[in-house]
Amino acid sequence: MKKVLFYTAIFAIIALCLQPVAQLRSSESCPEETADASATEHDTSDSNTSGTGTTTVTDAVEPEETASASSTTYATAYTETTAAVQQGALSDYYFRGSIFGANGNLLLFTEGQQRHANTDYDVAFANLLSDASAVKLDTVLGPSDYRTSKTPALLRQANPTAFYPDGYHPIGQSVMLTMDEQLQRTAYEYLESRGIKGCIVKMRGDGAIRIAASYPSFSHNAQVSGTSNALANPRDAFNNQCFTAMQPGSVFKILSATVAVKNNMTSFDDPGIIGNWKVENWDYATGSGQYPVRRDIASAISNSSNCVFATVAYDLGANRFLTELDTLFCFSSSMSIDGVTVTQTADMRTNANLARCGYGQKVSVSPVYMTAAALGAASTGEMVQPYLVDKTYDTLLCTPLQSLGKKQVLSTIPEAYTQQLRQGMLAVSENLGLHKDGCSVLSKTGTAAVNHSGYTDFMSIISVITNDATGESEAVMLVVQNPDDFGYRYASNFKNNMQDLIDLLM
Repeated sequence: MKKVLFYTAIFAIIALCLQPVAQLRSSESCPEETADASATEHDTSDSNTSGTGTTTVTDAVEPEETASASSTTYATAYTETTAAVQQGALSDYYFRGSIFGANGNLLLFTEGQQRHANTDYDVAFANLLSDASAVKLDTVLGPSDYRTSKTPALLRQANPTAFYPDGYHPIGQSVMLTMDEQLQRTAYEYLESRGIKGCIVKMRGDGAIRIAASYPSFSHNAQVSGTSNALANPRDAFNNQCFTAMQPGSVFKILSATVAVKNNMTSFDDPGIIGNWKVENWDYATGSGQYPVRRDIASAISNSSNCVFATVAYDLGANRFLTELDTLFCFSSSMSIDGVTVTQTADMRTNANLARCGYGQKVSVSPVYMTAAALGAASTGEMVQPYLVDKTYDTLLCTPLQSLGKKQVLSTIPEAYTQQLRQGMLAVSENLGLHKDGCSVLSKTGTAAVNHSGYTDFMSIISVITNDATGESEAVMLVVQNPDDFGYRYASNFKNNMQDLIDLLM
């Protein structure tokens, strides 16, 4: 909170220096509201599949602070031109207010005509907030064409306490995110220190996104000052992987298992290999499994059988399988997360592709979507809408205005469809040694065959953690996009990293 008070003091000093140009109005009363604190496996199929996608975000043009990730310098891109300042009656054009983390620390703010990041959280949040990023949450919440756009521009609505950061333009209200800025930085620094290229998502059971850390990233402030450029940053630094569609691998079996039970598909003869589809179980390939074997859904999850879930998708058929995914998990519907759009797709054009969709090899989903789906199936019984914005804030006084974040249920997932799934996920946690005192931990691993940046696999682990006393749930997902650098063949090899995250972040 010291940083909040520091920046508040800076705003106040600037405002006094600009008088009488910046006439401060008396503060309007604001509703008082406190800040919300409130088994091993491997998928073996062909790697000639679509890899990652990008989030869908409107690329609005900002007169004062826009940046292009392809620019070689950003010194002027974040500054409104003199001509624009002098044009017409601009006193009704609001500069964007600030963005705060859930603990009340400033993340992004306007000073003069430039957009600056709090240096403590700059890099950890840049590929989510900055105009130079692919997600551009700062632009999404405050588009420059807000006066004609149908999309609400939270950051450009009049702030109750008037302030003119450049002496001409009034400042808009601010927002507080659901994201814990300290945990976000901890998660980012963990990925960086371990050399893990990928991302970490943490989500509450009501859909509030607490962490969306993606490594590598970049410095927003370096872009503003012109001391950095896109070419000087690592590949994918500008793209937050948490919101990027990619093949999930076997974590997608969480959805397929739920669909299977709903359709009374609960017992299977597992051959270990289905040659005409080139589908093979990991332990068949290594010779460590005994086949054929009879399995239920719990066994198929704990042993991560590709053959079982390929059979589920194929036997249901493309139309029925997709319809069930839509009914339970809103799969085909694009999901707008406070203006940041993520999409899910599946390639079911051939029988082999349809079969692979069953175990997550021909589908494309974002880690944020996957985390929400896992929470619903493994704990809450509800597919909820993820969200990032918790409330609006007075930019100058740093006091809450209106609560915005709330749980939105998109679909229900009856517990009868998920009991065997949960048994299997509990077995995975026990096999991997994942635990948290006083909580139930249900996990699933996944390896997706891809061809991305020279890597052949993406690996992930997701854990849904429910407090035994309160029943409240959260989930954390780790995605590793450079497992070859560690010499790992299976996602389960990252079990120690996952336990680190449970200890650090949950």
